[in-house]
Amino acid sequence: MRFKCPHCQVAREYSEAECREIYIHCKNCGRDFRASESSPLTSTLDDLLSPKGGASFARKPEADEGKTRNVAKLNAEAAIYIKRGDYERARAGLQESLRMKPNQPHVERLLRKIASLR
Repeated sequence: MRFKCPHCQVAREYSEAECREIYIHCKNCGRDFRASESSPLTSTLDDLLSPKGGASFARKPEADEGKTRNVAKLNAEAAIYIKRGDYERARAGLQESLRMKPNQPHVERLLRKIASLR
């Protein structure tokens, strides 16, 4: 099966035995991720839309789109860290998100809540 690592964003083929474990060990960056964090369908579509795949209808992302996508990813990762109780990593991710896009009142509220939990 083909999965895309949520950490390094590289799609790779994994054997069925590798996918049966709770965590899949990324062949590129070496970090672990769950199969539910990356679906095989998503990574296949990404590969089809890449310039290497030869799809002529794939448009180039604009600079603001990449920035928004990174901010959304940082916020989603912070939410996961909060659920796990890893408030320090959540705080670091939210501060980075706020640095990239300053006007995020919900992120500021989360940072205040994390600070009060300490």
